[in-house]
Amino acid sequence: MQLRLFVAAMAAFALSACDSSPSGTPQSCTDIIEACHEVDPGTGEEHECHETAHDVGTAEACDPIVARCVMLCEALTPVDGGGHDHDGGDVDGGAHDHDAAP
Repeated sequence: MQLRLFVAAMAAFALSACDSSPSGTPQSCTDIIEACHEVDPGTGEEHECHETAHDVGTAEACDPIVARCVMLCEALTPVDGGGHDHDGGDVDGGAHDHDAAP
């Protein structure tokens, strides 16, 4: 019975956690992901920032670019805070896939 409760609690926790910034990710990469995830236009420097933080995910990759990437992505953030659109800013409105081949 206790094992079932533990498994259920862990499953609920896993479902409630946002998967945009994996555990163990360096703070600089996390900062980029948080700034760029919702506004990633799918191309350009902002997209490269987002992909580097997700796909490379090392301090060596993110530390040198964090200030510029956060600045660029924050400039794309709507002034009113916007809704949780999560379409990555694609022109066609489609969701972006971090695992898709370029």
